[in-house]
Amino acid sequence: KNKKKIIMSANTNTNTNTNSQNPVPENTVFSICIPWVEKDTTEIDVRHQFESEFNWGKVTKVDFIESKHGSRPHFKVFIHFSSFENDDVKQHLEEGKELKAWYSDRFFWKVRKSQFVYKPTQESQKKNTWELA
Repeated sequence: KNKKKIIMSANTNTNTNTNSQNPVPENTVFSICIPWVEKDTTEIDVRHQFESEFNWGKVTKVDFIESKHGSRPHFKVFIHFSSFENDDVKQHLEEGKELKAWYSDRFFWKVRKSQFVYKPTQESQKKNTWELA
């Protein structure tokens, strides 16, 4: 069976999200998805590329999800931005198109707009029906 394991980022930023179950930070203005990232890629690598090399904006959070689909294990990565500075890239992705983000002379990531929509579970919507006395 293919099981997915979410590896949350060790984010030092304050997450003001009122619902701790939602992995998308409250101040997110745009999120992207890279469906295939090699296992040796780190959060520092991803942040550096998108903030310093590509200058797309301020990365708030990076989520790595393990995937065993395909020829070898890899990550699916979701990148959440608190600001997004490249209007051409944003428009391209908003139109449902994909782009190649070259992070070296030989290698690139396919980048898409994230389609993730948080759906709270029934249990997380329910309040406690008991209390300790």
